[in-house]
Amino acid sequence: MPMGLFGSLKDFAKATGKEKDPVVIGLDIGTYSIKAVALEDTKEGPMFSGYAELILDDTQGVFRPGGLSPERGIQAVNTLFQGAGFTSKNCGIGIPFASSLATVISVPPLDDEKLQGLIPVEARKYIPVPVADVYLDWQRITPPDNAKKTNEDKVLLFAIHKSAVASYEQVSQALGLESTIFEMEIFSMSRAAVGDQPATAIVADIGASYTRLCVVKDGHIFATRKINRGGAELTDTLAKSFNINRPEAEKLKKTRPLSQASSHEFDTTIASFYRDIAAEIRKLADSHEKEWGMRPGGVALTGGAANIKECESFMFKELTIPCSVVHPLDQIKTKQGEEAAQKLAGPEFAVAAGIALRKILLRS
Repeated sequence: MPMGLFGSLKDFAKATGKEKDPVVIGLDIGTYSIKAVALEDTKEGPMFSGYAELILDDTQGVFRPGGLSPERGIQAVNTLFQGAGFTSKNCGIGIPFASSLATVISVPPLDDEKLQGLIPVEARKYIPVPVADVYLDWQRITPPDNAKKTNEDKVLLFAIHKSAVASYEQVSQALGLESTIFEMEIFSMSRAAVGDQPATAIVADIGASYTRLCVVKDGHIFATRKINRGGAELTDTLAKSFNINRPEAEKLKKTRPLSQASSHEFDTTIASFYRDIAAEIRKLADSHEKEWGMRPGGVALTGGAANIKECESFMFKELTIPCSVVHPLDQIKTKQGEEAAQKLAGPEFAVAAGIALRKILLRS
């Protein structure tokens, strides 16, 4: 299994080999853009070193119906690295949720050795492809102290298509990246958003193609959900409904404040989209409370579509629990003179920042 696929948010495993370059790159290859965050491993902890984003037009898209196109991925990532001036080859790459599966399953109370033998059998009930075609792993879910006692244990089951990982490995090898780790992006975004905080929270990553939700507590993921709605859908809807081009629709979407009160048709269209996302978050919160007897106490918003005016207050009014738009680099130390650049890296960089942080943890 390629290194790093199924890391926990509290991952202190050792990397193989000694990496000389102190700078690591976290890479998030998305549908509409490629994002990278560079962190330097210092004695004082991770230090911000740079970030970059390459917006992909229709001719540069790196994904096809079958998944990542290695040839296009190689070209696009190379363009990004050259434009940003990145020289480090120490890299971590996020694997999209669309190429993976993460679900909670119930299993008999067994020890780890027996459970390891049972998981591939149980996985066949949930994975729509042969188990031999995926990398498979699992993590026990430790119930909260106040959870109802049952005769079953809960396990978080993970699977990633081997063909998807092979495509990312091809990109890594062609670009000469060294000691590359691959990780499911749901771990990366959660690490950057909430880390191992003890409070139960929902991380909602509103991306371009889809929205990823997960419940996190003490650095462990309790539940996940994928919603096939993202910011690109909203941009397309605005462009078609109001007869404007996509760049104009994207600009207006990000500059007009999100509001429950506005009666302007443009604003109500935007509000309707975010109200639907809030409804899905509420469903997950309700499900978690029913399952574990504990309601999430907050929502961390990440992804490019969370980077709009008044998003926090709008979602708070919809959900009535604290909501915050995460700027994943705010807690990272910064060299003097680079503070302004660091501030520009918004919630859309959560995956890239999260996997860069894990890369540094693996070097510790």
